[in-house]
Amino acid sequence: MYFLQSDVDQFEKYRLVLDQNLSTGNLIPPFDIFNVYKDRLSERVKFAIEVLDKPLDLSKNEEIDLDREKAKYAANEKELNDIWLKRIKFDVIGLILGGKEEKMPENCFKRYKNLHKAILQYRPDDVFQIFMGSVMESIDPHSSYMSPKTSQDFNINMAQSLEGIGATLTSENDYVTIVRVVPGGPASKSGLVEDGDRIIGVAQGDDGEMVDIVGWRTDDAVQLIRGAKGTIVRLTLLKRRMEQMPFHLKLNS
Repeated sequence: MYFLQSDVDQFEKYRLVLDQNLSTGNLIPPFDIFNVYKDRLSERVKFAIEVLDKPLDLSKNEEIDLDREKAKYAANEKELNDIWLKRIKFDVIGLILGGKEEKMPENCFKRYKNLHKAILQYRPDDVFQIFMGSVMESIDPHSSYMSPKTSQDFNINMAQSLEGIGATLTSENDYVTIVRVVPGGPASKSGLVEDGDRIIGVAQGDDGEMVDIVGWRTDDAVQLIRGAKGTIVRLTLLKRRMEQMPFHLKLNS
């Protein structure tokens, strides 16, 4: 969604030395990659704002694959713009179907600006955690690395998860994603939430405003999702396994 093929080609020089660099504490490669990512993200946000500033043609019969893990990288900026134009249309249609047509431009602008703001706020230890998490996952898909602060927050959240919606979360491709639904919790009892689902909106109570959380840091999203026992938390989910638009879900915390 961000890198060009030329970026990936440039990163090839790191492919066979990452393990040696890790053993010697050389962190130039991951920070180099992350800095290019930040530049590309800034370009994408600028493009999105320019697109949203004009009327969108939603009459075309188009498709978009949000899971681009196996997709080819864009060969140039024009190809990347085409991909992002479809993503922007997808987000706009989702907001319209969610009953937010009147606030659609404002909400879309806010979504992309929040995404940009969140990445600009990344600290060096956040980048290190992403890198080490990738290293751990390449060795064992069930293992991950957490910084001391993240580990502390995770333990707190786990202890409170049964008082909340009953799920553990992570950040994946700009989305707050459900890693695991805790058996017996509200999310599990609803029968509508699965591992891998993405949370794109959160509201407290029956009539609280639905807050768009695309691009949020996980710890910030957790603060909004978590509630006192017995309260209502409403979620808008983008299903991982179902070809459908977002839908709303009400859970008792």
